Amino acid sequence: MADKIAKLLAKLPPQDLKLLLPVIRQLTETQDLKGLGVKSLKNSGGLLRVRVGNYRIIFTNKNGQILILALGRRNEKTYRGL
Repeated sequence: MADKIAKLLAKLPPQDLKLLLPVIRQLTETQDLKGLGVKSLKNSGGLLRVRVGNYRIIFTNKNGQILILALGRRNEKTYRGL
């Protein structure tokens, strides 16, 4: 899963990457969710999301460990298949 996220990040324009990287670092390194506007996804079994502009970072927080599951622009397919 980490390889998939890394590939997505490599394809992003620099200005979008500049917005997303600090949030991803805060999630994965410090695991501090304060100030990020984290919301729980309905009927998802514990999945959470963070909104960063037009992008959504979908992740799970199990036993204090954050695992990013998906990253992408918000559209009609963003939450399908989760």
